[in-house]
Amino acid sequence: PEKALEEARLWSSKFEPENLPIDRMKASFVRSSGAGGQNVNKLNTKAEVRFSMSDARNWMPRYTIKRIEALEASRINKKGEFAISSQRHRTQEQNLNDCYKKIWDIIKEASKTPTDSSEEQKLRIKNLQRKANEERLKRKTKHSEKKTLRRERKDSKFFL
Repeated sequence: PEKALEEARLWSSKFEPENLPIDRMKASFVRSSGAGGQNVNKLNTKAEVRFSMSDARNWMPRYTIKRIEALEASRINKKGEFAISSQRHRTQEQNLNDCYKKIWDIIKEASKTPTDSSEEQKLRIKNLQRKANEERLKRKTKHSEKKTLRRERKDSKFFL
């Protein structure tokens, strides 16, 4: 597991938008929905990009693939293809670029690994825990003293 995390960290640090293997992805265009007048009815501007998750094992670390499968399960179809679409813009090229950017963002997010705490951070946490425990014990002692003072004294001179 530690080796997989280290591999993902190294890969993620070098992964840039231009490293996205566009040649391993299938792009298609369909008619966009929604407002836009006659342009929407005549042109196929909505872009959809797909790639096979099994093929992704050749260019993406296993850790990242597992995280994408967990975080973006709704985007993976029964064939095991990751699909994403965009109809934000009026042109095919802009929508296609938007799809690639979305894919890159998702992969980058899935590549994030849990970081180990530094010694300074561990010491800080330990000090905060110790201080919180001391405060808890002070409150407990104060509460106990308050209860003790409320208790009746049988040996008191006032109670005969």
